[in-house]
This record gives sequence, structure tokens and C-alpha cells, in this order.
Amino acid sequence: MEHQKNGVISFHIFYPLIQKIRSFLHLHWKFTFRHSLHERNACVDWLAKKEIVENDHLLILNTCRPKLNIY
Repeated sequence: MEHQKNGVISFHIFYPLIQKIRSFLHLHWKFTFRHSLHERNACVDWLAKKEIVENDHLLILNTCRPKLNIY
């Protein structure tokens, strides 16, 4: 039997994240959420892969990496 709360299965792997995002909606902030396809977000994809490989604690980028200059 599935246990659902607010339309989300409570044992789903992303349940805590979904609940946290929903809790933001009740705060008195002005913000928007935008979904970006993984394939279209080269910068985040590159940074995520770099973190897995190098595991730097702090990385300061003053210029765009050559592979990220897509325009």
C-alpha cells in the first residue's frame, strides 16, 4: 500500500526534497522555479562532473571555461 501525502509517495527517494521545496512556497518571499533540461545546462553539468572528479572545497571561476563557451 502506498502512503501518500499531498500527492507524493512518502517513501519516494525525492520525497524530502519535494517537501522542502513545497515548504518554500509558504514563505513570504518572491521567487520562481524554472526547470532546465540536463542536456541544456552545460555549466551545471560540467561543475557536477568536476566535483565528482576533483572534490574541491572551493572553486572560484573568474572566466568561463573554454568548453563552456557555447555562444
